[in-house]
Amino acid sequence: MNSQTAVLTPIRRHDIDWLKVLLLYLLFAIQVSRVFDAEMNPDGGSRIFHNGFSYIGFLSSQWYVPFVFLVSGWSIKNAMQLRPGTTLLRDRLLRLIIPFTTGFILLVPLTISGGIMGDLLSAVPVHTGPDMVMDAPSFSNAPVIFNRPDTFAWSYLMFLPYLFVFTVLSWPFFTWLIARKVTPLKISRAWVYLPVVPLILIQMSIRGYWPGEKNLSDNWVMLLYFLAFFILGFVISRYSAYERAIHQEARFAGTLGAVLSVVILTTASNLPGHVFPLLTPIASWCCAVGILGLAKSYLDAPSSWLIYLLEASLPVFVLHQVSIVVISSAMDGFMIGTSARFMGLLLLSLGASIMLYQFIIRRFALMRVFFGLKIEKEPVESLKDQVFHRDHQ
Repeated sequence: MNSQTAVLTPIRRHDIDWLKVLLLYLLFAIQVSRVFDAEMNPDGGSRIFHNGFSYIGFLSSQWYVPFVFLVSGWSIKNAMQLRPGTTLLRDRLLRLIIPFTTGFILLVPLTISGGIMGDLLSAVPVHTGPDMVMDAPSFSNAPVIFNRPDTFAWSYLMFLPYLFVFTVLSWPFFTWLIARKVTPLKISRAWVYLPVVPLILIQMSIRGYWPGEKNLSDNWVMLLYFLAFFILGFVISRYSAYERAIHQEARFAGTLGAVLSVVILTTASNLPGHVFPLLTPIASWCCAVGILGLAKSYLDAPSSWLIYLLEASLPVFVLHQVSIVVISSAMDGFMIGTSARFMGLLLLSLGASIMLYQFIIRRFALMRVFFGLKIEKEPVESLKDQVFHRDHQ
């Protein structure tokens, strides 16, 4: 290996890989909590925090989605160094657009119940009131989402086309940054907080123009905001001095982000309209800085499970909401407490999604293509063969 190859060969970061996995399985908890969250009051006004599950969704909304795009931007630098431009774009097409199409055509209609989806995390049926009444999933809205773009929400699959579009849009800028020589610098702590300025400007400037729901025609309100986090993730990955400064500032920034999130949570209904988009970017960025620091300190270690979970992450992501909807409907007749129902739904939907991946998607080449996985050169050993070989060793 010559020196140039050594420079261009990316280093595998286990902390970032673990973050990808943990973000996926945290999504299960967020989505399941929405089953028990009465989001709006009857007159369509402010959010009702009638139980702890409402707080889960609100607090996670302050940092979860932006942080997913930040981690995705961090990861794209390694992919660009490993693959030439056209190869990477083709890989992104296979890894993002094909699974999105699979979910859009086959799975999204199963998750729509009782009206058109308008929120990223509201595609599951909702329990309301003390009797926990829930609408059953149906196909009644399927024709609507296919022929009316103004009423079709991206739902949870919005991550996939957004990531593809962000990759294409950012490609020239990222290529230019990679080609430039990195000069060793000492980054002060003030630079860690600099990104809050463009994030606030984006929120303050565009929110009034595109106040609509998260669907094909009205989602511009957050598009630039998510793109900014995607680009910031790449910049952090490209400049190690900046990442080190973030890690050093992680404890203070994380604490500040957590405090601001609680302040927003407890005062959301009383905040003036211009204050909310001012505080939210600060809380989101500071939480992201804190999480990156924690991950570097405690998650930067290899594991045999990590390889398996990373490969399973995309299929499980596409499948997870269908598992939640179907199992939630099946549990509706059981008279059990809310906490037990939450844990049962969380564990069962997680287990069902992993089992579908393990025994159906992972083992068949066509299913692997549909869910964004590479076709293995050697066939996957069947469960029967695994048992046979184990018993005859």
